[in-house]
Amino acid sequence: MYADADLVLVAALVADALASQGLRAVTARELIADPELCTCDLARFGLGSLDWIALATRLERQTGVELPDGALLDDERRSIAGWATALTTAGSSQEEQTKCGKHSAASDSL
Repeated sequence: MYADADLVLVAALVADALASQGLRAVTARELIADPELCTCDLARFGLGSLDWIALATRLERQTGVELPDGALLDDERRSIAGWATALTTAGSSQEEQTKCGKHSAASDSL
């Protein structure tokens, strides 16, 4: 499952990418509201592999979280909802690793 903020962020980036390429005039809100649009492969919007990489890079810059390769390669996960789920999951894992690292550093100083 995804965090609502992650879904909104991914949808906004996809809507921006579509608008900048003149592919489809749709808002982030419309993408989120339509279950079919929210879960369809980004390729169905006319976005190609270079577009996915550019979107993933923008997401990483904005969140500090890297999407796993599967979110780019697996057509069932390469969607707005799929990326939001991957972002939420990766962000949670990254937070856990940071907490564990802090606990480990504190233990080392004892």
